[in-house]
Amino acid sequence: MNTSSMPLPDQPSEPSDPPSLASHGLRLTAFLIDCALLAVFTVTMDRLAPVIFVDMTERDARSMVTPILLLLPFLYSPIMTARWGGTIGKLVCRIRVVRVGIPDKYHDGNISYWRALTRHLSHIVMTLSCIFLVIDHLWCLWDRPNCQCLHDKIVKSAVIMR
Repeated sequence: MNTSSMPLPDQPSEPSDPPSLASHGLRLTAFLIDCALLAVFTVTMDRLAPVIFVDMTERDARSMVTPILLLLPFLYSPIMTARWGGTIGKLVCRIRVVRVGIPDKYHDGNISYWRALTRHLSHIVMTLSCIFLVIDHLWCLWDRPNCQCLHDKIVKSAVIMR
C-alpha cells in the first residue's frame, strides 16, 4: 500500500502536559542538602588526609587534599547536572535542571556540561556579593513563565519536577 497517498490526520497528536516547575522550597532544600554534603565531604577529607598520607606531616597531608577540595564544587554540580539533570540534592528532591526552549537532543533533555558549568560559575559569582545573591534567588519569585533565577536565565535553563 502506498502510504504517501494516505491523508494526514485532521488533528495532530495531543502534546503531553508541560512539566511542573519546581517550587522555591524544593530548590532551597536541594541547595541546603548539597551544601551539607559538601561540608561533610570537606571535613572528612580534612580529617582523613593525615591518615591517607601517613609519611607526611599533618600540614603537608592537608595541603595535598586542598586542591581536590577547591576543585570539587566546580566539578560536582556541573557534572551531576549535565549527566543526571541535577545534583544529589536535586535528585533527592525529585527536581531537575532542563534547557528552556529548544530541548538539547544530544543530552537527553539535560543541559550540556558547558551550560551547567556556566550556570554554576554565575551562581558562585553572584554568591560573592550578598546583594546579587539575594537578587538572584528572589528573581524567581516574580519571573514568569519559567520562575528562573538569574543564574538560570544566563544559560536558558529552568528547574522542573521529575
